[in-house]
Amino acid sequence: MKYFYRLLFAIVFLFFFTACSSANETGNNETHTEHESEVSNESESEAALETDQETDAQTTEVTTNEESTYQEETMPTDYLIYGEYIYLENNTPAILTLDFNRTKENGSLEEDMKNSLVESDMTSQNVLSELENVTIENGTEAALVFSPDEMMASMSSTEQTQFSKMLTQISFLYGVEQLYFFVGDEPGISIGQSGDIESMEVDANENRGYYLFPTEETDDPEYHYVTGATAGEEIYDENGELLDFAETLVAMRSVTADNVARQPSINETVEIHHATIDENQAEVSYSIDQKAEWTEEEQNQLENVLQLTALDFKVDELHLINQNEETLTIFPF
Repeated sequence: MKYFYRLLFAIVFLFFFTACSSANETGNNETHTEHESEVSNESESEAALETDQETDAQTTEVTTNEESTYQEETMPTDYLIYGEYIYLENNTPAILTLDFNRTKENGSLEEDMKNSLVESDMTSQNVLSELENVTIENGTEAALVFSPDEMMASMSSTEQTQFSKMLTQISFLYGVEQLYFFVGDEPGISIGQSGDIESMEVDANENRGYYLFPTEETDDPEYHYVTGATAGEEIYDENGELLDFAETLVAMRSVTADNVARQPSINETVEIHHATIDENQAEVSYSIDQKAEWTEEEQNQLENVLQLTALDFKVDELHLINQNEETLTIFPF
């Protein structure tokens, strides 16, 4: 009987031991399977990440290549601005028109400003013929030095009014805010009815945009530019604030109905894709209707009027992106 119980105990013990071993083996197998699954998932994730990174690199490379297809050109810094008064009818005030010309000479800002002022002198005595030198300090202060033979005091009141407007308008477009006058080394000069003055604040009228203005009454006239303020066009928004850069270009596409003497300076042939100013840099992206005839003269006129417009916003550069030609032209000021 005792032997029977011992045998029964041995059988139960053997059964229990076998069951435990099976459970441990099953658990180990499950743990091993989970570990292999995690390793597999990690490998797949790393492979997917590498694939994404490769895709990103390809995208960047494509984008870079697309941008690099645009041919870039930086124009010379020299530009000239000529002022001319045009009379429409008798007994009406003359209108100051402007002409803009980007030169290819490597001069200086001072020389450009001097040449612009001398060429814009319409006084009977050509008072600026005795302007010997122009120097610009700090980018905003200009000294005008005359010879002892100067004749600034000879101007009539009408001549002085027109002369002062021309002087301040052109000086402003060269970034000058204050003028100082010298005769030789001596400060001060006598100007028309104003008498002796040593300095003048450049107080140009607020303006946004430029429009085409005929310089002669013919079937095919030449055009200069007139400011939006002079033309009587809208330069403020509904809140009384000056138009921003993009709004200004939109306004330059049309003129008021009774503004028969002036014409839009940006016509329907030109599509403006965007116009922005960021950190003293203006940028305009545009394209030309390929179905329309577009001449070199029209291209120059568009570039000139956009440069004049950008100058009113006191930027350092204008970037013009021609989507048709895939070119980027940089105009420094």
